[in-house]
Amino acid sequence: MKRCGLLIFFLAVILVLSMLTSHVALAADTNATMVSCEFSNAPASAAIAWLARLAGKPVIAPAYTYFQVSYRTEQKLARDQVIKALTAIFETNGLYLVNVNDSYYRLAREPAVGPVTDVPHVDVEVQSDQILVNGAAIDRKDLPQTLARLRTPETEVWVHHSIARQGPFAVNEAEDLLGSMTGLDASKTYLEYLPPTPEELKARRVPLAN
Repeated sequence: MKRCGLLIFFLAVILVLSMLTSHVALAADTNATMVSCEFSNAPASAAIAWLARLAGKPVIAPAYTYFQVSYRTEQKLARDQVIKALTAIFETNGLYLVNVNDSYYRLAREPAVGPVTDVPHVDVEVQSDQILVNGAAIDRKDLPQTLARLRTPETEVWVHHSIARQGPFAVNEAEDLLGSMTGLDASKTYLEYLPPTPEELKARRVPLAN
């Protein structure tokens, strides 16, 4: 038992150290024409969240997407240029950005061939005190049964966290929630990265990078 406790302790220390060594520096105002950013061994979730922020649209990405991103703009660039650079990084890691009906983006495992249409899905929103499924509040313990009732073989599950949309802890909580449920098809579970609301943008006027 002591060995198990020590192992868990050392794993926690390694996790904290790995998070401290990653670095993300981003221009605060993504409504600006020109932006800058820097990722140094940052988790993929940080780059995906930044993509949603730049594009101004949700980005749907496969759950459990693990790779590190290192990218730095030498100077301020147009938002489309940064999006293009991030898209190339995702492609090197087997994810292809797809525009769906000009309403949101998907990071797909295969490049799109022809127009991409919307797919049936269940929206799960993790809040501080409750979980919303397709907008209706439910108890956390009732989530597996609720999803089982709503899912079909073609239905995807999209999870997003409303508390800290761009933080790795929010992504971890959403992944932990998915991992706690049996019967979910991993190929049909996604995390939904939402762009900041106007209110959130106002609250973030303090620059994150010069």
